Amino acid sequence: MDPYLKRLLLLTSGLILASVAGIARYRFIDGRYKPFVGYVVLGLLFEVISYLYALQYQSNIAPTNVFILLELLILNYLFTTWSDSNESRKWCYGSAVFFCLFFIGSLIKVGIDKHLIYFNVLCRFYLLMLATGSLAQRVVRMECPYYRDLVFIICCGVILYFSNRIIIESFWFYGLQKSSFFRIGLFAVQQWINIFVNLMYLYAILWIPKKPAYLTFS
Repeated sequence: MDPYLKRLLLLTSGLILASVAGIARYRFIDGRYKPFVGYVVLGLLFEVISYLYALQYQSNIAPTNVFILLELLILNYLFTTWSDSNESRKWCYGSAVFFCLFFIGSLIKVGIDKHLIYFNVLCRFYLLMLATGSLAQRVVRMECPYYRDLVFIICCGVILYFSNRIIIESFWFYGLQKSSFFRIGLFAVQQWINIFVNLMYLYAILWIPKKPAYLTFS
């Protein structure tokens, strides 16, 4: 087996398990968390497509750009469904339109196979703010232990993941590619964070409650 593929399977093992668990339970879980399961499965599909695309074209930038937009739309919808404020929901819908237009404009300007640094950083910063806001609201109203609250766990995972991604993307502005030693170290930290976050997602999916029995076959 290709050494890179072995390494990829190891790093994404938590994501694979989370996706399998999510798909197996999807029909029976509370509808409020179904977008989250879709987000996890999308992440696994991206890893597969990214690997195959890189084998063919020696780069995975194009699928990464598309994934970032889809990732934003799904998480934006997820946080919108969790919001109790109509103003917040309007803001989320407007933001989705803005980022779609921003993405199209970026493609017209630089192309699909170029690293969309500004778009990537802005998307991830926006999602970080959404997760932080949802977490703050949840902490105030939390009625169960932290380790049992799904919104708390998911928000913490999103915050941890996107904080790390923003740091990495920001370093591209200052020549991350110029120091191979620093770049390798930074991406090594990213890999461990990804593993930890994927395990958090797996834990969250296993704790998603079932929808009421009378809705199970609707």
